[in-house]
Amino acid sequence: MKEIGIKEIKVSKLFGHYNYQLPNANENKELNKLFILYGDNGSGKTTVLNLIFYLLSTKDKSGYKTKLAQTKFEKFSIKLNNGIEIGALRKNSIIGSYTYYIKKGTAYVHKLNLKATSENAIRFEQGSDEEKQFLKFLDFIRNLNISIYFLSEDRKTLSSKNSTDYDDEHNLILNTSDIEFSTRYEKIRTKKYLNEKRLSLELTVERFIDWIRKQVIQSSKTGETNTLHIYNELVKNVDKPKEKIPPLSQLLKKIDSLEKQSIKLSEIGLIDELDFKDFKKSIGSVSKENKKSLPGIVQLFINSTNARLDALQGLYDVIDGFVNAINEFYTNKEISFNLTKGFTIKHNSGERLRLEMLSSGEKQLLLLFINTITATDQATIFIIDEPEISLNIKWQRMLLKTLLKFSSKNYVQFIIATHSIELLAPNTRNVVKLEDI
Repeated sequence: MKEIGIKEIKVSKLFGHYNYQLPNANENKELNKLFILYGDNGSGKTTVLNLIFYLLSTKDKSGYKTKLAQTKFEKFSIKLNNGIEIGALRKNSIIGSYTYYIKKGTAYVHKLNLKATSENAIRFEQGSDEEKQFLKFLDFIRNLNISIYFLSEDRKTLSSKNSTDYDDEHNLILNTSDIEFSTRYEKIRTKKYLNEKRLSLELTVERFIDWIRKQVIQSSKTGETNTLHIYNELVKNVDKPKEKIPPLSQLLKKIDSLEKQSIKLSEIGLIDELDFKDFKKSIGSVSKENKKSLPGIVQLFINSTNARLDALQGLYDVIDGFVNAINEFYTNKEISFNLTKGFTIKHNSGERLRLEMLSSGEKQLLLLFINTITATDQATIFIIDEPEISLNIKWQRMLLKTLLKFSSKNYVQFIIATHSIELLAPNTRNVVKLEDI
């Protein structure tokens, strides 16, 4: 199946003025993995990122289609590399109601007029034909297997499948200016509530560790066998031709290899240390006349253990890559990880550092890398607004290469808006400039 990404973005009369085709028809760009938006202040880079997310969000009652209604443009559309075009179009207006459409080639697959209220909100009467059509619309986008993650300028992570602009529990509508309205709270209390909800580094790290724990539980199930299955396999091995099972000497070498792998995994707490030495000692104590039955038993142990360790090895590689990447950036300090202890940061002097003792740039880098790893586990499109925030020039030069490395085993298209020459200069084939046409 072809991996899906954004090939082209078009917008007419953004803010009532700007017309963009990104990239221009005569530009030869490489955008499959990295799509960088560059433009002057006020040209609408962040707004374009927001519109992509609002347009492709498949979470019902998320508030994002209202956000489209409240943004000034005549037409906004994206074209995917599978030929599908998704867009929002207005006639004789640049705000409010719009036609939400999906096209393949020149033919409309879905077309729905979304009528805005006097407050430019999009609402449906429950069970109405309009709502049913809208849900079919969202289902079509879901079936394209697109998953969008958006890391905003304030480092809040949004998912196109789960995130919402609404907080139903408190009947709030949240937006980038913090408060739009509240039906239950006075403004001061609402502001305090929103401040408490804002992303913090400590919470992000805790979520990352929880994400690792879930991956460990999921991976550990691989290779697990119940007692009946083990005995069933032992019985089957009795009549297996002996040439299909490697000799005991070869199997012992494989056990040595598994032992080394398990030590690495146990060092960061992904598994409890396995007692291979006792197992090998038991093998060595078997009498010569009974050793002929050992290969089948040992092979079963190797298959089961190998499946479990290999499943955890992928997670180990992610954690190891993350720790090594952070340590390449940090100066005079080193970060390490253990599932039981969490992250440990030490200065070269030996002093242990708390998260709040990191510089703003170090905190931003940690936030960015954690969000990238956890998002690219599921994302097909990952939007980042100004990834260079608080990062020095040296770090900016290294940044995109590191992000792409994190996603090397998954198909992810990064869509980035930036002012950084350090990000732009080495990636000119991936840069699209917002120029009015």
